[in-house]
Amino acid sequence: FQPGDADKRQLFKVGVGYQLTPQLNLGAHYFRGKQSGSASGASNGKANFYVAVADYAFSKRTDAYFGVDHTSISGGTALVLDTASGARSRTGITAGIRHRF
Repeated sequence: FQPGDADKRQLFKVGVGYQLTPQLNLGAHYFRGKQSGSASGASNGKANFYVAVADYAFSKRTDAYFGVDHTSISGGTALVLDTASGARSRTGITAGIRHRF
């Protein structure tokens, strides 16, 4: 949430991780945020965050990961994810290979 005249924030999270095979770990998480207390109402709103991840271990020190997340907000007119575009939802993708030395 962005600064404004709202003075109260609440966050709820639930998530699960599961080791499908010795090499493959999966995870999913959901976050729900609420911002309130704005006298004008412009900064009051809600946000939903969804995250799904997979991690595959090639060895004890090398793994590949892939993640997708989606964020959406609703409510007050002052709440946007990007002030330039005015976007109120966004999806991101992360992928990579990690090696621990």
